[in-house]
Amino acid sequence: AGLETVLATGELGISNKLPDVPMVILTNTKPEGPPAALKAWRDLHNEVFQSTTQGMHILTKKSGHDIASKEPELVVTAVRWVVDAARQNQPKHQ
Repeated sequence: AGLETVLATGELGISNKLPDVPMVILTNTKPEGPPAALKAWRDLHNEVFQSTTQGMHILTKKSGHDIASKEPELVVTAVRWVVDAARQNQPKHQ
């Protein structure tokens, strides 16, 4: 779904349930943009987070939309956590 559709409907347009895999959702809490769009975006982030039992939802107020350029260490830490969690959940080959 395009961004306009997502913001208008509040739905991601994903017909299948997301897999229950390790994930980290990074959400900025800076008040940038129209309040209705921010609420829809944050609700969608929360919906994605609720789809897993193996994740965390990190809220940051230090950066806006471009978290990767403003807080690269936060992104690196999140990626490392996901990789480590995925490795721990791999079935052991015998």
